[in-house]
Amino acid sequence: MLNLLTLVGALALTPAPADTNATAVEAAQPAIATLHLVIVAEGDSAAAVAGATIEFVELGTTVEADAHGKVTVPSATVGTHTIKVTADGYTPWEGTYEVKEDAEVTIRLRAETPAEN
Repeated sequence: MLNLLTLVGALALTPAPADTNATAVEAAQPAIATLHLVIVAEGDSAAAVAGATIEFVELGTTVEADAHGKVTVPSATVGTHTIKVTADGYTPWEGTYEVKEDAEVTIRLRAETPAEN
């Protein structure tokens, strides 16, 4: 009886073999996060920059900010992204951001100064 009990106990504690195909598929899919950007004017007013154009270089995507200067990217891959922002009347902005998890990022644009003649 002791041998049968030992065998049953050993079977209960032995992990099932892993499905290597399922693990490979899961590992191949990149981690995803939601990135919220807010585009505002530099300075005390921090007014929203409506209609700013935002390019996500690595994603190959260009979007336009809404009336509140906001853009949401619901499926940004975790990692470093180059972001370029342009808007009429503002100096173009370019920078990198490391997406680690869902986040809200504010980008401040500097107003262009009129060229002196």
